[in-house]
Amino acid sequence: PADARGPEPQAGGKQLTKTVQLVGECAHLVVNEPSLGAFYVMEHIERSVPAVVNAKRQLIEDRIALEGASLDATFDREAAEQAGSQPVLDSLARIRVELARQKAQWDV
Repeated sequence: PADARGPEPQAGGKQLTKTVQLVGECAHLVVNEPSLGAFYVMEHIERSVPAVVNAKRQLIEDRIALEGASLDATFDREAAEQAGSQPVLDSLARIRVELARQKAQWDV
C-alpha cells in the first residue's frame, strides 16, 4: 500500500518501516527539544520572578522599618544618657545590640 512516504518495500518491509518511523520520531524530538526547553525555562521564570520581586519588596520595607527602629533606639539612648538613668541605658544597649544583629542578618 502506498502512503505519503511512498510504497512499502516488500522484503523486510515491516522492519524497515519501523526503523524509518523511529528515525522520524527521533528527528522530530531533536528538532523540537530546544523550543521545549525554552518553554520550561519561561514557565519557571513566570512562576519564580513574582515571588522574588515580592520578597525583595518586603525586604526593603523591613529594612526601612528596622532603620527607623534603630534611630528611635539611638534617640532614646541619648535621652536616657542625658537623664542619667542606668537601667534604661542597659535596656537600650540590649535593644541596640539586637537591632545591630538583625541588621547584619538582613545584609547577608
